[in-house]
Amino acid sequence: MNRVLVVDDEPAMRAALEANFARHGWEVTTASGTHEAMEQFRSSPCPLVITDMRMPDGDGLGVMQHVRSLAPDTAVIFLTAFGNVPEAVLAMQQGACDYLVKPVSFERLRQAALRVLGNVVHATKIFQPGGIVGHSASLRRVL
Repeated sequence: MNRVLVVDDEPAMRAALEANFARHGWEVTTASGTHEAMEQFRSSPCPLVITDMRMPDGDGLGVMQHVRSLAPDTAVIFLTAFGNVPEAVLAMQQGACDYLVKPVSFERLRQAALRVLGNVVHATKIFQPGGIVGHSASLRRVL
């Protein structure tokens, strides 16, 4: 099961992301700001953090730095309403895996999340004969 920490100061955005990820089988933890995010991550680390860039008590870069100090391999995606090129460049230079500007479709965000976690998503059926699991076209031809 994929796990994600969603950090956003907007309650409606947080609730929508939580509901959408949960609907797709994800385990979701949420935080309303940077301090809460740091506490949540410290008590329950996860492989992916999706964070707003600007929040009243700090910024997403601070969240990413804290997360990476505890778990360097954790993927971080920024989701912001105030996107700009210099900020995006800075976030990517500091190790962000993606930088998306609101509004963004949940499907695009979910695809980015799966991509940064190293999963491959296909619209085709997963074949599982004989316990073999696979997605690739070559494996489907063999099966």
